[in-house]
Amino acid sequence: MKKILVTGAFEGSVTVLYGEAGVGADAYPPLLCVDLREAVLNDERKRFIVNRVPVRYGPAKWEKEGGEVVMVPWKDIWGTDKLVFTEMDIELDFEADFWKPYGHKINKDRCLKEWKVMTVPERAMAVTRLHAYLRYLSRKGTGKADPENYLKKKYYKNDYDNL
Repeated sequence: MKKILVTGAFEGSVTVLYGEAGVGADAYPPLLCVDLREAVLNDERKRFIVNRVPVRYGPAKWEKEGGEVVMVPWKDIWGTDKLVFTEMDIELDFEADFWKPYGHKINKDRCLKEWKVMTVPERAMAVTRLHAYLRYLSRKGTGKADPENYLKKKYYKNDYDNL
């Protein structure tokens, strides 16, 4: 997994998270999420940033007027030299990234056992889609599944924002 921390032209930071590399046409890791919570931005700037994040980690492609596709640096896509892009590899932590945010403290040992057999992309998907799951439960007024079931039954693969 890759994590890009964007800082510079605004207060705070934007975190861009990419998954694992695939093969063939999908060789570059796919975008998992854009986290704007630590950035102080108005709605217009947030949309601007989200619309310019490449959907795959790798050489950035940008379509110019007339349909020509060119390879450009991220700074050119974002339109400023004032931004700093810091790339880092990450490993998700069970306790900090999943257990505490999930907030339903039951069957921790079984849940941790399930976490350990998951692949890194599955862990990333479980973490990045957790907030959509929690919003869905709030909308529906239903209770949370045991965290073990969330992982074991792959609840994180559902598109809760569109249910």
